[in-house]
Amino acid sequence: MDRASASVLYLYRSYLRQSRNLPHLYLRQFFQVRARDDINAILSSKSEDRRAERIKLVHKRIHRIQKANNGDRKSFNWILELAYGRKGKLKWDLLEPIRYPSVNDIPNEPIIPGVEKSRPPVYSPELKALLTSSGSRDKKALDRKDLITPRTLPPRANPNSIEALTFGPFSKRREVNIRRRFFQDELKKILPPLQVTEIMPSTNISKVPMRSLGFQNSGVLQELETLIGYSLTENPPKTRRERRSLPAEQPVLIPTTNLERHPSRWVRRRYRALLARIPLLFYECKSNSTQPFRVEKHPLGHFPHDRSVRTMPDLDAVTMAWIEQKSTTNIKRAKGADKGKE
Repeated sequence: MDRASASVLYLYRSYLRQSRNLPHLYLRQFFQVRARDDINAILSSKSEDRRAERIKLVHKRIHRIQKANNGDRKSFNWILELAYGRKGKLKWDLLEPIRYPSVNDIPNEPIIPGVEKSRPPVYSPELKALLTSSGSRDKKALDRKDLITPRTLPPRANPNSIEALTFGPFSKRREVNIRRRFFQDELKKILPPLQVTEIMPSTNISKVPMRSLGFQNSGVLQELETLIGYSLTENPPKTRRERRSLPAEQPVLIPTTNLERHPSRWVRRRYRALLARIPLLFYECKSNSTQPFRVEKHPLGHFPHDRSVRTMPDLDAVTMAWIEQKSTTNIKRAKGADKGKE
């Protein structure tokens, strides 16, 4: 065995050694397959420069996995996002089934008459739901009208606008390129769901069929919920103030610990942050509906290190009651201070 082959073998063993230390079986399996693919890419490199570049990239990935095993938050988040399709090749594999329109979608008319390639892109029903929801995007959600007329398209593209009447018609070729570029740019901002959940399966024949995604019926999403250890059907534990306000005869129920959840609280918080970036796509079969899909945020998703407005949960009745109580208390304090000054 020559020196080059020995160095690649040593690299492969280091890759597998670090992958075996990951805290979840799916992560270990994912990076074991990824290690094999990366090593095959190195061995299939024809030029020395390309080979050295790929070896450097693999060294960087091994170092990131090692930092994640040592408790580095950013490296561990990078591993989770790569393994669950928030970035990288797996993201585009998850988007592949819904990226293109179904057989029932009617193609748009070509912008340039007689040129088939000038047809505007058709947004599938799944893409319409994902693009117009804030829970499935890193950026602000789009409006329905943006799917018809992109935001980047100048007003001059409308032949009846003042700009078109003043400066002449807009270039059809530029309009084709703007629409296609807008479609590709917005597609990159989507956080793909892992599966499609059908609500109340019915015998009705819908106009829009349901297409399965990459992790459909694989149980990957359920494994994430089990690792966190929370049940969606049980009530959350009460706070100290809520326990004190209970009647004396009512016993305080102490929540039992889920034995199947991961023992490390640090790891569970990382998985909750991951669930906040995995939207839930629901399909409800309706015979007269052309948009049977809807997107929701995962109830267990949480950003422990992000306090921006984008990651704040929706306002519910309990939070509203706390806000009203706090406002009433502040008003009473202000009135008491004014009376003291008089």
